[in-house]
Amino acid sequence: MTSASSLKEGAQRSSIIIALLLSLGLLVFGESVFITLVFSGFLFVLLDPAVEWLQNRHLPRRFGSPLVLLFAVCLIGLVVFSFYDAILKLMGQLATYEEKITSVVSRLHVFLQHLLNRTHEILQGTGGQNPNNAAQSSNLAISPESTTAVNSFILKGFNSIMSLLTFVIFIPLITLFMLLERDSLHARLLGIFRSRGTFERTLAELKQMTRGFFIGNFVVGSFMSLIFAGVFILIHLRNPFPMALFAGFLNLIPVLGTLLGALLPCFQAFLQFDTMSPVLIITLCSLGIHFIGNNIVMPKFVGAKVNINATSATLGFLVFGSLWGGIGLFLSTPLIASLRIILATQERTRPIANLLGKTLIAPPRRIYSVSSPHRPHSNEHAQIKRKQ
Repeated sequence: MTSASSLKEGAQRSSIIIALLLSLGLLVFGESVFITLVFSGFLFVLLDPAVEWLQNRHLPRRFGSPLVLLFAVCLIGLVVFSFYDAILKLMGQLATYEEKITSVVSRLHVFLQHLLNRTHEILQGTGGQNPNNAAQSSNLAISPESTTAVNSFILKGFNSIMSLLTFVIFIPLITLFMLLERDSLHARLLGIFRSRGTFERTLAELKQMTRGFFIGNFVVGSFMSLIFAGVFILIHLRNPFPMALFAGFLNLIPVLGTLLGALLPCFQAFLQFDTMSPVLIITLCSLGIHFIGNNIVMPKFVGAKVNINATSATLGFLVFGSLWGGIGLFLSTPLIASLRIILATQERTRPIANLLGKTLIAPPRRIYSVSSPHRPHSNEHAQIKRKQ
């Protein structure tokens, strides 16, 4: 009996190890497939309530699903186009401000040259570097290779134009099929879990987390963008609304959001104005809005539903960012939160879920029968009963 149970435990551990290895291989080598499936799953969870609402208004699911999906694709395309248009307009202004940029770069070069000369004077006689050689090594220029490096980080999950087109085409298709076949998918997934209650509870938590994360981020990002738009209009910054969208939604990124959100508007203000006051105003506004949004507003809208601690969120940024670049940074938080919810369903993996989460998950209460050999002694049973 003991050998049979040990063999069963060994088989379960082997299957878990094989599943982890396959998942790791899919994360590393099949990133475009995995990203497509993840985006499709999240989009399905977000759109299903709208389809169900239309279904309750006597619009069949086969008609409501493509209608809701079309609206969502148009909305996402509008947001992406706004970002792209803002960047194109800013790049188009570079030729107009070429003289100003050249002047600033030359002054920066003079400052660096002076700093290198002073360093050489301090280190003279100790093997310090020749300032002329240092100056030559400090002549940095923005090359096509650096631009390519940035683009490759943002689109790291797509190693070719074909994979990017596959991503754009297959996400709406897979989401549409999930919406149309929701009931049959629900019945098939139920067979994976031993208990129907565990399945329903896990599915409900995943839906609540996904909707809370994406809808909460959208609401908070829109609120931040409105504040930024008002500030940019007051200081007469060009392209205020695309710049406000850029600053508002990038401010949602923990820690680095202040820098990333203020980068493009500050660059626009630096090119447009002759003083540094607008740049300082945008920087201070970004700091204040980032502090209020991420420390006061975000915990109320998103924090309770995501329920992961800062350490696991930062590790998620590091792992998925190195694997998938900018796409990984965007998906890291909901993926870590989904992993925590799934690990919490099994008693053996519940300690790992507690390690990822912000609050501890209590183990399920055990119910002992009168004839059970594992029933606690009478004193222990009385103490448990008093506590209950």
